[in-house]
Amino acid sequence: MRVWKKCGGSLLTVATIASVVTGLPHAVADDQPSLQATSTTPVKDNQIAALWQVTTPASASAAPQVRRECTVSYVGDGFWLTAHHCVSHNPSMDGYLEQFDGQRAGIAGIYTLSDTDDVALIEVGPGIDADTFDVAQDPLDIGQQATLTGYGETHDYASSATTTIVAHRDEIDFGSAVYTDLFEAQSATASRSCSGDSGAPVYIGSTIYAIHTGGGYNPSCLDGKDELM
Repeated sequence: MRVWKKCGGSLLTVATIASVVTGLPHAVADDQPSLQATSTTPVKDNQIAALWQVTTPASASAAPQVRRECTVSYVGDGFWLTAHHCVSHNPSMDGYLEQFDGQRAGIAGIYTLSDTDDVALIEVGPGIDADTFDVAQDPLDIGQQATLTGYGETHDYASSATTTIVAHRDEIDFGSAVYTDLFEAQSATASRSCSGDSGAPVYIGSTIYAIHTGGGYNPSCLDGKDELM
């Protein structure tokens, strides 16, 4: 099953900048939050970027290790929206965001709501020219369709899947975390989620309604219509 954190109309104030986050629905997953749509059609959207973590090795002679972690969406004023579980393991992580065109911006700060809300804001420095997503004032309805676009571990680009909302879940225990206020969804086409989509926007037009929390077990990143996302 796939989970998203819902988007709503409240505001999270970070420092002196208010960014819309509270209410974002999570999309729900099987056993644990996982990090991509199976589609091999690249999506070039400057509202979306990949989150890269840079780890400095203990040995001064070793090169830093760089790993793509999740997907992020621009909500304005230098803030990008992603999932709590993408950053909770390292809230002061070194890293950067990178778009399809190679533009990059370094991480300046990470802000979360709570341990049960799978939502986080990443503040970045200059370097990326991005269009802004609006945040929905009302939730998606059961049966409504939206688009999920994320960066998959097996792809070097973002791709999209159409998803149908099938249920609302008050709470899901993923083992490593318990997240609340989630939507469960299924793939409306052959393209479905697989490892790489965490934090990805679930949107209609330029409005985000949810972000991706976790997905149905799909380690080989195989297509599948009407599968849990």
